[in-house]
Amino acid sequence: PTPFPADYNHQNWSPEYKLYRRKEFVRDLETQLLDQGRDFYISLRGKNEDHLHIKYVLMTRPAVYKMANDPAFRSTLRTIGFTKIIATDGYNDTWTIDLQ
Repeated sequence: PTPFPADYNHQNWSPEYKLYRRKEFVRDLETQLLDQGRDFYISLRGKNEDHLHIKYVLMTRPAVYKMANDPAFRSTLRTIGFTKIIATDGYNDTWTIDLQ
């Protein structure tokens, strides 16, 4: 998934449309990663389905750091209404990144 341009008008998007965009984003991101041979599981979590849950057995602290500090990625997620990223290796390590 590509980031939105800085001047992209999203202020008038309804909560329902943002949810639609989050679902689309999750589907596209997981497909893109699988196409690259990377076994990621991407899903929506949270009461409002506004948490991006990323499970990857090879998830590492540097990978999470890179996600947390990528301004374009964070901006795209905030634009479509994500409030958190939860990254896990599915075993012992889980990281939460607040996007607000």
